[in-house]
Amino acid sequence: LTSKHCSTFWIRAKRMTCRMIHRNAAKRLVQTYRSMIWMIRNRWVRLHQGALSPCDASSLAVFRMALGLSIAWFAWNTLASPSLNHDYIKPAIHLIFYGFDWVRPWPGQWMTLHFIVLLVAAAGFTLGLCYRMSAIVMWFAFTHIFLIERTLYNNHYYLTSLLAGLSIFL
Repeated sequence: LTSKHCSTFWIRAKRMTCRMIHRNAAKRLVQTYRSMIWMIRNRWVRLHQGALSPCDASSLAVFRMALGLSIAWFAWNTLASPSLNHDYIKPAIHLIFYGFDWVRPWPGQWMTLHFIVLLVAAAGFTLGLCYRMSAIVMWFAFTHIFLIERTLYNNHYYLTSLLAGLSIFL
């Protein structure tokens, strides 16, 4: 055999080996893809079955009671302290959130009534009395209080307002 034949033989052997490697790689890639699809499908089926399976609603009731009690405590604490008069009824200046210029505090002693309504709605929400109506009134009243005074901003008040809004749909 000449060197030309040897080199041609090695070139052909190399090409065949490369083809075999590529074929095996393609098979492994397809198998990996199929196993990933199967894994995603199994997880989706488990998630779907878990979401539709019946579960105990006591945790939701405890959450509802905790949220209602925290808002009722906020309203009671504000009514019992002089901060209601100082922060809401007769402040030196109101700083309003941008885009919410149309949200204003009630004139005079109507803010006291607003906090009383919030307290009653939070108590009804906690006890489950007229739940939807209590949730709507509680969300509206608490969000109104949150939006009328920017200087009293607290991340927890924002979270409480969002949770109260979401609880309307629970």
